[in-house]
Amino acid sequence: MNIKALSFLLAPCLFAQAPPHLRGPLLGQKRPGKVPELFAPGIVNQGLPVRDLVISPDGKEIVWAIEFNGGPTTLVGVREEASGWTAPEVLPFARDSRRSFIEPCFSPDGQKLFFAGDYGTRPDGSRNVDLFVVARSDKGWGTPVPLEAPVNTEASEYFPSLTKDGTLYFCRDEMPQSRAHFLYRSRLVGGKYQTPERLPAQVNGEESQY
Repeated sequence: MNIKALSFLLAPCLFAQAPPHLRGPLLGQKRPGKVPELFAPGIVNQGLPVRDLVISPDGKEIVWAIEFNGGPTTLVGVREEASGWTAPEVLPFARDSRRSFIEPCFSPDGQKLFFAGDYGTRPDGSRNVDLFVVARSDKGWGTPVPLEAPVNTEASEYFPSLTKDGTLYFCRDEMPQSRAHFLYRSRLVGGKYQTPERLPAQVNGEESQY
């Protein structure tokens, strides 16, 4: 791992305190217009590759992934409190430098966070990516747990996304050597995710939907 990544994880709070202008919706940033602009420079965008930004349903929490060259990808978050937005901080469960945490997605009620992550490098040098979920308690985010089979498999699963009724959509890497990625849907019935079904050809029309 590079030194920048290591120091980032050992000192998870990116600012000693939140910048004073971090107030109001969207981190106090102006509303988006027709011309794309860099979002929250110096706060979300700090010079490292940024991806997978997600906003909670109530708009009071933002989570995104930061990549390190030669190191991990981790999840960073901010929250809007009575005093304003908190300083960006690596989420407590995402500080294991041997693993990567990517592609966060809030549940419809905002009390759970789904994401894709791995268990580190296998003996053969490969990594298997699974879908995880972590629940919020009065003390903050808890300990992530992997989704049970038949959602997670020996293949890699990516990009969780949920509908209001809890239906889970995701991408599965069925044949890694061929880069064949397909979109699946798993319905939530009785609190359990059912056997995923591959979406029809109208959606999965190409070799990869990654």
